Amino acid sequence: MKTCKAAGKDDISMELIQNVSIELQDELFKLVNEIYTTGKISKDFKESIIIPIPKKPTADKFDEFRTISLMAHAAKILVKIICTRIESIVEKELIATTNSGSEGTKVQERQS
Repeated sequence: MKTCKAAGKDDISMELIQNVSIELQDELFKLVNEIYTTGKISKDFKESIIIPIPKKPTADKFDEFRTISLMAHAAKILVKIICTRIESIVEKELIATTNSGSEGTKVQERQS
């Protein structure tokens, strides 16, 4: 995952996660795996910090801001795992049912 990103509410940076000992990485893996298998997510993983960023220096109206959401990097790892697994399932279903919308397929290939 990308480094040099702001940490979430837990204040743990991605650089720290990537540079901790193997034992701590294993503990993080166990935590993420437990959440994935049980479906029970701790409060810390659900919370994020929302920061309004002005689109222009004189922003004073709601539509002149955009927001960013800072979440725990461990939660981002979990989200990435879930998205990757869902993506592979959806891709298989698309190929099995229509052969359309899947990467690497062309109309000419489907017609022959």
